[in-house]
Amino acid sequence: MKRVFGMCLVVLLAGGAPQGLPGSRESKSIRLADRTQMHGDALAPAPDLDQRLAKWRSAKMKFDSTPLSPQERRLVTKLVEASQYLERIFWRQSDSEGWELLKSLHGSKKAQDLKLRRLLVINGCR
Repeated sequence: MKRVFGMCLVVLLAGGAPQGLPGSRESKSIRLADRTQMHGDALAPAPDLDQRLAKWRSAKMKFDSTPLSPQERRLVTKLVEASQYLERIFWRQSDSEGWELLKSLHGSKKAQDLKLRRLLVINGCR
């Protein structure tokens, strides 16, 4: 298990961490003009955004790491990191413009932006 997991991480990280991840310096450097352009007619949110979101319910999934050893906790952390890289790779390959839109919405507190971000994450694309 450890060997397979380690090999997966080597493959994922061989090219270095993807740039422009939400929370990174690059994503914070997106100018307001870029964000406004992305919200132009071509990428305007759906008028029925609230109805679309009403179909989905949030569910909290609790995770109790207390029975795990320190080594197992580190392994779980690495698995979470690996899954985040896989998700970013998927976004870039399937909908690069949607990925840019998702990054531009990061950190926004506007209700419409939060709704749009949630729907993008649920769908995995625009």
